[in-house]
Amino acid sequence: MILSEFFSYFVPKALLLAFLYFLVFVLIALDLRSGISKAKRNKEYVSSRGLRRTMRKTATYFGVMLYVTTVDVMQMLGIYGMQHYGSLLSLPVFPVLTFTVAVFTGIIEIKSIYENSDQKHTQKIENAAKSIRDIVKWIRG
Repeated sequence: MILSEFFSYFVPKALLLAFLYFLVFVLIALDLRSGISKAKRNKEYVSSRGLRRTMRKTATYFGVMLYVTTVDVMQMLGIYGMQHYGSLLSLPVFPVLTFTVAVFTGIIEIKSIYENSDQKHTQKIENAAKSIRDIVKWIRG
């Protein structure tokens, strides 16, 4: 009885945590894809150094998320225990720190994706301007 109540209470929270980790992973993958696309558009070599940076970034993000998730689990267990074993405390049981870190990580990754795509347009404008200059120089002779 107690164990099934415990699991039914925490399974939705665990699913939320898994979803947050998945979203961060997807955003990192999209950023990697946009970075590789940008390099190919600019005819740059895609080196292992850039991929290593992505792996390092991924390890850092997930390391921080794992750390704050540990703190969140401790606070959620504490609140759950106080609510079910004698305290009148009514705080929401929610992984606040993990959610906050995931949101900030998402903002960073979305900004990076935007910067990669924004530079694509800048590069096209610069190429068009160069082409126009070359045509004007050719016409002037």
